[in-house]
Amino acid sequence: MTITIKKYYPLIGIMFGVSIIISLIYLVLLKYQTKCMVYFLIVMIFVILVLILIFALVQKITGLIVSMVVTIFLFALLLWCFRDHLQKGIQILMIATKFISEKPSVYFSTIWVFIIAMMFFAFWILSLMSVQTKANFNMQSNNNNID
Repeated sequence: MTITIKKYYPLIGIMFGVSIIISLIYLVLLKYQTKCMVYFLIVMIFVILVLILIFALVQKITGLIVSMVVTIFLFALLLWCFRDHLQKGIQILMIATKFISEKPSVYFSTIWVFIIAMMFFAFWILSLMSVQTKANFNMQSNNNNID
């Protein structure tokens, strides 16, 4: 069974476009509703952790139950201990979003970083594949010489 990625190119392209749109929407919401977005994300992280804990309880996965209880406890403890720093971080984020709105080219800098990172990974994946192909070719030619 061979798996080809070619048939998934349109889906990958759509996912890439949707992720860029979502990130731009997130930045705009962050600009106008900074405090709400930060607290919303904190609550969503907590909800996701609790949902994972509920899943672990239903499935009776002991290791996951213990790790989720510890994670939720540490998450709550860190939020409680650093609540003053959280307020300062929100103020810094408000200043940063003001800068982003004054320099719209910053919106697209992450896209360029993503493209460059993908080219970097593609280069090394192709290099690894060529080394593997060369090794397989050498093994096959050695097996043919032995026979």
